[in-house]
Amino acid sequence: MAWLIKHAYHASKDLAAADDTGLRKFVAVEGSVESMVGMLTSTHLVMQNEALIALSILSTTFQNKNADVKLDELVIKAEIGAKLAEQITLNGETMTKEIVDNLQTFIKLLKTSEACEEHLKKHNIDELLKSIPSLVEYCTL
Repeated sequence: MAWLIKHAYHASKDLAAADDTGLRKFVAVEGSVESMVGMLTSTHLVMQNEALIALSILSTTFQNKNADVKLDELVIKAEIGAKLAEQITLNGETMTKEIVDNLQTFIKLLKTSEACEEHLKKHNIDELLKSIPSLVEYCTL
């Protein structure tokens, strides 16, 4: 999943000139973003991690662009806050360091949008992050 997203655009030396037509088409497909958000609660750790990476790539690509792609609206519509809360609640005890790192990165990217930040607050994501044992361990060392 992450590989497909990563290679769906043609990067050039000038990031502003990167061709993201493939990503725009992907995001425009009804339910595509919602499906990736749904993967966050998969029972398979690899799928959870792939979803986090793919969503992070999309967030980075469409962040702060005056474009027709409103990724923040799509992830909110897909109930990203509820899915992240479910992922942390159900899997927080067993999350690997890589998943925790990717989760933190994705949440940081989401918070660049005021709408997403408000949505995450409604689902108490910051407090839930504090409940992840491996994250608490790293913070107290």
